[in-house]
Amino acid sequence: MKAQEERKISLLDLISNSVSLKAFVIFILSMFLLIPAAQISSLVTERQSISKGVEQEIGQLIAGPQVLAGPILSIPCEYKSAADENGKKASYIKTLHVLPARLDVATDLETFVKERGIYDAKYYDGSIKMKAVFDSEIEIPSGAVRMLWEEASINMGVTDQRGIKELVVKMDGENMDITSGLSSTDLMSSGFSFSFPKKPKKKNESYTLEMDLRLMGTASMQFIPAGKESHFSMDSDWEHPSYFGNFLPDDAADSSNHRTWSILELNRTFPQFWLDREMSYYFKNSTFGIRLIDGVDHYQKVHRLVRYAILIIGLTFLVFFIVEILKGYKVHPFQYILVGVALIIFFTLLIGLVEHISFNLAYGLSALAVTLLVSLYSWNLFGKLRDALIILALLSSTYLFMFVTVQMEDYALLMGAIGLFVIIAITMYATRKIDWYAIRLKQEG
Repeated sequence: MKAQEERKISLLDLISNSVSLKAFVIFILSMFLLIPAAQISSLVTERQSISKGVEQEIGQLIAGPQVLAGPILSIPCEYKSAADENGKKASYIKTLHVLPARLDVATDLETFVKERGIYDAKYYDGSIKMKAVFDSEIEIPSGAVRMLWEEASINMGVTDQRGIKELVVKMDGENMDITSGLSSTDLMSSGFSFSFPKKPKKKNESYTLEMDLRLMGTASMQFIPAGKESHFSMDSDWEHPSYFGNFLPDDAADSSNHRTWSILELNRTFPQFWLDREMSYYFKNSTFGIRLIDGVDHYQKVHRLVRYAILIIGLTFLVFFIVEILKGYKVHPFQYILVGVALIIFFTLLIGLVEHISFNLAYGLSALAVTLLVSLYSWNLFGKLRDALIILALLSSTYLFMFVTVQMEDYALLMGAIGLFVIIAITMYATRKIDWYAIRLKQEG
């Protein structure tokens, strides 16, 4: 019985006094604490999904993301089928879609934020001025009997017609009567149209369309370069506009809030005219435009911070371990767990606060609360203010470093790599004179 107790005591002493075993236990604890960190990451994803849902709901009330396609001149053309047994030929219709020779579009977006509870959505009120020039001489398609000019119309695709607030269209200076819906849905499913007032033109003359449109929408606005030569300009008051799609803005823009595009027919994957739906896929998928985003929104920032969870936990545990070794303290694994849980709570506090106040303030309050909690606990644990101040300085520096890193969009990875290098360099320098074998022998003896 006595021998068994001695063996138990020897095993407990080994776990308590062995430096290598203690370091291994601390490493395992760090890995286990990454499990709640991963759950916090899932919580951030869930909250982000709710935020996107609110944005879609607001879009359903105002108008969704908009795509402006056109203008497109659609001309029904009559064809004759091959003669049947009785020598009769049946007539059928194909629609010839013709794009303008030149298209100029100037857009000015005024942006707003609509709040719902703790979430919000970005929407815009856009003023669009468009000028399109159509050639007067349009050749009849091969095989067609005639072109039904009396049924010709110009179609303008708009993704969400609820966003149309004001609209004035003129053709060669004359106001046009607008019809809701498209005369042909070969290319777009929604929008507006008007009859094409074909008048006799001299050779080399053209038809000029002018349009003033006020259009509202949420999240993004896109265009399709319908002209043989297309020129677009866009002004936006949004701080972080993201330009995306098949065509990027020209480099010669004045600022991030003013962009221009010059697109030729050769830059596109569809021609100037075609029949029915022949080129509809290529036409619909040639969009470009602007997306209203936050530079790095608070959910993205929290996601980035969670990735640094192992750094916070590992670095704090490392300092506790070194202080324990150098000062001769004995910190129980349960006490390491308490410290680790306190560090994980930082992220929970941050998520809760950031949905009500600014990210910077939420981060500062969360970091301050956890830093003071762990520092006061270490003071009570070590019994010396000087050692507690080491923990205080460590956590303060770590949270400050992470704050600077997550604010940087393009250099976050570089900053993180440099920070890790500096941390390992400081650790190697601080422990360069420690004789780990001597410490182990001393503690075992």
